[in-house]
Amino acid sequence: MRKFKLSNKTIIGILLSVFVFYSLFVLFKQNSKISKIREQYEIELNNSHDKIEFLNATLRENFNQNGKELAIQDDFHEQLLKKEKLVAVLFLEKNACSDCYIETVRKIIYRLGCLDPFLIVSHKNNLSIIEEAKMEEQISDSKIVWTNEDIYHNSISFTNNSALLIIDNNLTVRWVLPLEFINDKLFFNEYISFLERNL
Repeated sequence: MRKFKLSNKTIIGILLSVFVFYSLFVLFKQNSKISKIREQYEIELNNSHDKIEFLNATLRENFNQNGKELAIQDDFHEQLLKKEKLVAVLFLEKNACSDCYIETVRKIIYRLGCLDPFLIVSHKNNLSIIEEAKMEEQISDSKIVWTNEDIYHNSISFTNNSALLIIDNNLTVRWVLPLEFINDKLFFNEYISFLERNL
């Protein structure tokens, strides 16, 4: 029986074919990785751009609102006069507790509700979320004022007037954190932690 032998040329051809296919496979994998890295980079870049836009809008809002007085009913003003320092007021407009913001509202009440200089001014539409916080003993009735009025109107492009307002006992706005702004996890953690330490 004759032994089947491959010529050197055939062996070289097979090796070259394997090398070419392997090179193409590696190149394809590398291109795929590079494509994913580029895609991830673009996503992060867009997210960073959005955060910068939010930050810029919030800075402009603070510039426009600082020093303005809020038009609030007398009973709320009486509560503020009892405070000796700045107060954080969570203003919740009619549609504040929509699906977009309900978790952020919950977390604000959970983190700040136990602090003395914290009050909620809210439309009755948000009753369920606030009653939930009361049942869990995160906030008391004495820290809640119900209103049908929008005590604060943003002056920039935020679609929601709800905000965490830092005001003094003369009802003067000192700092504004729009709900849309602190709906971002990074900004929420940064600024709510700051308020926890400094109020």
